[in-house]
Amino acid sequence: MSFDVVGSGLCAWDTILLFNRFPGPNEKWVVSGRATSGGGPVPTALAIFSRLGGSAAFSGAVGDDQEGLKIRCDLSHYGVDTSHLLMRPDRCSPCAYIWVDKRNGDRTVALDPGDVHPPDATELPEELLRSTPLLLIDGRHTAACLRAAEICRSAGGKVVLDAGSPRADIDTLLSLTDHAIVSHDFITGTYGDYDIADAISQIAAHGPSSVVATLGEKGGIWKESNDIGRYDSFQVDVVDTTGAGDAFHGAYLYGLKRGWPMERRCRFAAAVAAMICTKLGGRTAAPTYDEVGVFMSKSAAPS
Repeated sequence: MSFDVVGSGLCAWDTILLFNRFPGPNEKWVVSGRATSGGGPVPTALAIFSRLGGSAAFSGAVGDDQEGLKIRCDLSHYGVDTSHLLMRPDRCSPCAYIWVDKRNGDRTVALDPGDVHPPDATELPEELLRSTPLLLIDGRHTAACLRAAEICRSAGGKVVLDAGSPRADIDTLLSLTDHAIVSHDFITGTYGDYDIADAISQIAAHGPSSVVATLGEKGGIWKESNDIGRYDSFQVDVVDTTGAGDAFHGAYLYGLKRGWPMERRCRFAAAVAAMICTKLGGRTAAPTYDEVGVFMSKSAAPS
């Protein structure tokens, strides 16, 4: 069976706690809201992509503990194929604990990585990777990501890199990347004082034909071949920013699947990212394609 997108990367079980304001040292606060769901940049992007109407499969590893079972179940709930999710016996799955400030939706994330060994290059589902037109990787486990990218591209597929933070061997990863979606944190951590537009050009020089720098509420900047442009964010009443960037990636992938030009891909992805911020949890507000259309038609001009 082939899929529109295959993703490989970190997956975790998220516990999100909402506070009226962040507790300080030695303070005690009552939680004002709580949500749990599967997490991780690539799995969440695939959940969004699937919800929009695409077909997706995830390759990764979790423990055979309760959290691992929940991670698998949640992906299945969103229609993501988990046939290639490895369940490591007697291992603890990664868990993320996320504190959200009710005043502005800002969050702080603490990751317990557990003791699960990620898939190594010999455990990758080669047939699946050769059959997919799009591969999404997060660059966290470099050797496996590089091998997955090589397999996908050898069969004519395109590689999309989600770079939310600085990564090891980034130049090599970029050389095997067709679409690089990078965060402001990645740019500042990798390129220091470079102007964002200059950093994007540096990224593109390593190989990607398309680069997007996501800048949160400030929108973002993109470069495709010799064209450069901006996209704006959408204004919403923000509850929680968890998963907004991941949602952008999933919606961007959907635009690639539909063959949309870069400007339309980014505007659509920005709308989906904004919708995610309206509820607690990175997947709670995952929209259908029709729901995104309604949101965009009713929204004021992006700002």
